[in-house]
Amino acid sequence: MTLRAAQDSEARRLLDRLLAAHEEPMTSEHLNTEFYRTTSALFLQSVYGYELKSSEDQFLTDIIILNSVLNQASLPTVNVFPWMEHIPDWFPGTGWKQTAYQWRARKDRAIDNVYNWSKQRIINGLDDSSVVSHIYRDARQTGFNEADADDFCKNVASILVMVAMAMYPDIQEKAQQEIDQIVGTDRLPNVEDRPSLHYVERLLTEIRLMILPSRGVPHVCTEENEYRGYRIPKGAVMIGHIRATVREEHVYKDAEEICPGQHFFREMFYIEVVLILATMKVERCKDENGKDIVPTAETTENNVISRPVPFKVKIVPRSEHHAELIRTAV
Repeated sequence: MTLRAAQDSEARRLLDRLLAAHEEPMTSEHLNTEFYRTTSALFLQSVYGYELKSSEDQFLTDIIILNSVLNQASLPTVNVFPWMEHIPDWFPGTGWKQTAYQWRARKDRAIDNVYNWSKQRIINGLDDSSVVSHIYRDARQTGFNEADADDFCKNVASILVMVAMAMYPDIQEKAQQEIDQIVGTDRLPNVEDRPSLHYVERLLTEIRLMILPSRGVPHVCTEENEYRGYRIPKGAVMIGHIRATVREEHVYKDAEEICPGQHFFREMFYIEVVLILATMKVERCKDENGKDIVPTAETTENNVISRPVPFKVKIVPRSEHHAELIRTAV
């Protein structure tokens, strides 16, 4: 299966799952699970050649745990005061060290299990298209031994779309009108339609900018250094300013001309959102007095990746015709 075919297949499966659950309000946690399953399935298919068929799949569970661990790993104080790493494990107040050991074991299991599965298929001649298969063969041909080759090889934006569509139903309607006009209502949109969907493209750009964090992950300077006259001592903690970096005009002189379609997961973001806009409608839930509950654009700040605060929305098919379009597309 080609990467683009995998993108389309997983996005259609997502639509089918959303349709099956449309009769009840959907929480942000439920949506996160669905989008994460779609992204993880695409990741496993393209990188390892593994087809995810169930939300209970151990490889998916491992990825979810790994993502949670990576999100929390930058929070402990040791990232700011690296000398704490040398405190003995038995010293009071060092429970975070045991947590780190457990996280590392989970990380190793998540990576090793699916990699070993993929590697065995490569050895047996059953996989010649995944990313890992190409890297593994290239590494061995370059002269890496098997152990070295093993070492060498080893979704928030979509949820924010749901928040934005519930907050601004007029924006959702404009995007749907453009899709209906350009694509029609007798088929689902695809990647080839993207250049013609100008309003949808700008909508996705706005959403991507919403989730950009202002700070990066802490890094420790391993040796004495100097930058533009500033002395950076060994052991100093450096936190990059991501927002400033990606807006550096001297580097990105023609930012408007960069095509986001060249990036695989940005393309996946597009196909997920455009299929949902084409066939589904995101609506606000009601409170006990029948008034709209409007989601907020506020995000959490206790992880490396900012996420929307918890919310609920209703995601329903635009019509029975659209529902049937989803059913026949899977």
